[in-house]
Amino acid sequence: MSKVSTGWALGLLWVAAPWCLSSGVGLGLLAQIGIAATVLMSYHLLLGQGGLLSFGHAVYVGAGAYAVVHAMAWGVSGAWSVALVPLFGGLVAGALALPMGWVSTRHAAMPFAMITLGVGELVWALSHMLPTWFGGEGGLGLDRGVGAETGAWSWGPVQHVAALVSIYTVLCVGLMVAWTTTPMGRLLNAVRDNPLRAASVGVNPHRIRHAAFVVSATFAGVAGGLAALWFERVSPEVFSTHRSGAYLLFAFIGGATVLAGPLLGAVLMVVALVVGSSWTPAWLLYLGVLFVVLLLVEPGGLAGALMRGWRWAMAARVPNGGHEWLCVARRTACGLSWVVVIVAAVVGVEMLYFWQLSSSQGTLMTWWPEHAWAWSVDVAAPRSWWALLAVAAVSGLLGWRLRPQREVSA
Repeated sequence: MSKVSTGWALGLLWVAAPWCLSSGVGLGLLAQIGIAATVLMSYHLLLGQGGLLSFGHAVYVGAGAYAVVHAMAWGVSGAWSVALVPLFGGLVAGALALPMGWVSTRHAAMPFAMITLGVGELVWALSHMLPTWFGGEGGLGLDRGVGAETGAWSWGPVQHVAALVSIYTVLCVGLMVAWTTTPMGRLLNAVRDNPLRAASVGVNPHRIRHAAFVVSATFAGVAGGLAALWFERVSPEVFSTHRSGAYLLFAFIGGATVLAGPLLGAVLMVVALVVGSSWTPAWLLYLGVLFVVLLLVEPGGLAGALMRGWRWAMAARVPNGGHEWLCVARRTACGLSWVVVIVAAVVGVEMLYFWQLSSSQGTLMTWWPEHAWAWSVDVAAPRSWWALLAVAAVSGLLGWRLRPQREVSA
């Protein structure tokens, strides 16, 4: 099956998913993952395809969200269907990106990053100075139920809104992936890799970067409009620098240079921020360690690591002097050894947190049975720590010794 056929099949499954779920929690996670996937894929157009590191991408997500809020208040949904209102958010964000992007994309690398950081801080400060437009600290709300119905769809039930988000997610992601294969997308890759050579053959790097910036901001605005419809409230927090930092963080963790990376990063983003924070207070530590490890070991992010692991596993199935089974067994043992190391590290961190905070906050990982640590080990006993360190050390040494050796060409 080709990549295009696989993509369409996954898209159809994603659109059908809201009608197969009855739980509000499941629909909420599905909708938030869809919104995050659209935002991170739009960020991928800048970072992965164009090599442009932006610290102000949240500006255009927030612009789309506020555009939808004001459009609903002005009665635009009475003339348009609510299903089309997110497009208005995309148009406003794209229009905002025209002048801002023209200034920002005159240079790449560090100047571009600093300009986007300054623009993000400027817009965030401005949103607190104009409470009439931005609603102050509390933000502005909307009622999606007052909009015109679309056929049998009314916008009160969360299932209908989740289905709308899924449809927009598939369309936006598909269009962005298709845009990367157009001549403009290929020119953006050329400008990213060698702008001087691209300019020498008649390509204007500034115009190419500016076009990519506007396209990225437009899709980010659509995602912001979907978020406004889903949450029915928008606050100036959507413009904050740490929101832009979160987009950068999860785009890189998922894989900034791989098309599947933003989708994987979106899943991880929602799981970490919505689910992980309720499981354990150590979730930020795990996230930071994962980011640093990927930065040092696999710049392609989790998607790149999975692709490399798949190629590594498939290489073990190639006959090697009649000992294919031995090669498969060795690589399997190596992989399992490193899994044990990771599990031991997580258990150690949770034991430490439990030991330090159990008197005030009780058990940590709430998905474990109550008092699970008390049934298993005594976290204060030195023997528990020495046993954990011994398991991690032996497993790490085994995995290191069983790692495949690099072939040296003559």
